[in-house]
Amino acid sequence: MQPLVSGAAIGLEGQLTVYNYNGGPCYRCLFPTPPPTTACQRCSDSGVLGIVPGIIGCQQALEAIKIASDVGEPLSRRMLLFDALTAQICIVKIRGRSSQCEVCGENATFTEKQFQEFDYEKFTQSPLSMCTSHILKQ
Repeated sequence: MQPLVSGAAIGLEGQLTVYNYNGGPCYRCLFPTPPPTTACQRCSDSGVLGIVPGIIGCQQALEAIKIASDVGEPLSRRMLLFDALTAQICIVKIRGRSSQCEVCGENATFTEKQFQEFDYEKFTQSPLSMCTSHILKQ
């Protein structure tokens, strides 16, 4: 599986992490089922300060370069949280790979064909117009 450099922004906040890299968890390890649509904020409803996705996007590019060139410490097993109001960046640990994960766990059942045919809108019960941006690298 390829590493996933994942960034998101909403309002005045952003987050960034790297999934499925050097033994770190894949996205499905941490989020096996989507939250209810009522718990999710959308850019169209909540807005986003334009500079926040720019900052997160630059950080995503940097993470991809670190992975591709095998230098530094990519954000595997950690998540960067950015607060534009206070100009604070916090890095928190995230749990590791789940042995029960249906995508990358010991008894994974998710096939490449299922991945290619996966209906994300049906799975999340919402349209794809979300603020989250992802870069696949390597």
